Amino acid sequence: MRRPVTVNECTHPDGYKWRVRYPDGGKRKNKYFRKKTGEKGAEEWAASKVKELAKDGSREEEITAAERRAIHRFREGVANLPGSGGKATLADAVEAYLSTLGRRHKSVEVHIVADSLLTRVKAEGGGKRHLDTLRNRLDRFGKEYGDWMACDVSTEILNEWLAGLTVPGPSEVKLVARTRNHYRAALRQLFRHAVEIGAAESNPVEGTIKPKVKNGETGVFKPKEVADLLANSPDEILAGLALGFFTGVRMSELNRMDWEEIDFNQGLIQVKASKAKTAQRRLIPMRPSLRKWLQLVRKLSGPVMPTEMIWRTRLEVAKKAAKVEGWPHNGVRHSFASYHLARFKNAAEVALELGHTNADVVFKHYHALVSPQAARAFWKIAPATKKQRKNIIPMGERRAS
Repeated sequence: MRRPVTVNECTHPDGYKWRVRYPDGGKRKNKYFRKKTGEKGAEEWAASKVKELAKDGSREEEITAAERRAIHRFREGVANLPGSGGKATLADAVEAYLSTLGRRHKSVEVHIVADSLLTRVKAEGGGKRHLDTLRNRLDRFGKEYGDWMACDVSTEILNEWLAGLTVPGPSEVKLVARTRNHYRAALRQLFRHAVEIGAAESNPVEGTIKPKVKNGETGVFKPKEVADLLANSPDEILAGLALGFFTGVRMSELNRMDWEEIDFNQGLIQVKASKAKTAQRRLIPMRPSLRKWLQLVRKLSGPVMPTEMIWRTRLEVAKKAAKVEGWPHNGVRHSFASYHLARFKNAAEVALELGHTNADVVFKHYHALVSPQAARAFWKIAPATKKQRKNIIPMGERRAS
């Protein structure tokens, strides 16, 4: 049963630590506070809201007749049950229902479980980017089911919600299977936490349908596509795109990278062991084309990548301006490996920079995917002149330091 007014600890980008949820006009609304108790605290405001809601009073209907009809309905239903089901008593039904109520009483609303999970992930050392991504995915689910009791969310509900996910915006384009799997993983983490804190008996995500991802053949961008994407890339994502194309660093590694790990003096990109998928540190040379792109948006410190939402929306801007349709899975990383192997003819070096241990695998996957001519053109891709950039990029000139 939904509580009318709740006070819960939360994480908030503006530093608020407590949230009060309350009903207003048939909807649930939030009010955030920096402290729990005392003047202008969450509990004080919640108490006043409870009093305000209580002014309307409550109306109890006469239920004796309804109870009588329920007894007759129970007897008729049991009489038609096969086997031992026909021996069930009204007391059995009441006990079963009370047991269900007891479980629901221990449960809490989905948004409370989400807040608890985010607080836990942060306390366990989860990075800001990981927290932001997890929060964005849980918030999207919470817009529809945040006020539901965690124990009431079923596998069927989750299957329907995941299947209906679309790209943000008015296009109503369905999310690809890989992205829906990312949302499924977030929900799996959410309801696993719900089970651990006693808000749900089991994890409904375990029974959901996992979208099948079709990887297909290795996808590679043409040099002109890479040049047009970078030339039309908004500042927020330019470094991430350039690093992806010219170093092959994985997206998960880019999301953890800081500008302090990009050494312009030595011309090296450092992927720390703590941030690498393979948990092994590696250094990647900063080739001339990459240096020129990075200089446009260079910073001394701070995350190289924006939030997932900003990345996705700005990438759509770049794709549209560059007239690039489609996006091969791992196409950026595959492009780097393919053009590197075609230009420098060193599979061991490619493997080292990719973070692989087997050069034979690199040769098998990337050999002869692109021509030497295309590889030469790729490694010459550089920013346009200042005047040309002003004409090409609608979002204004880039800032070079």
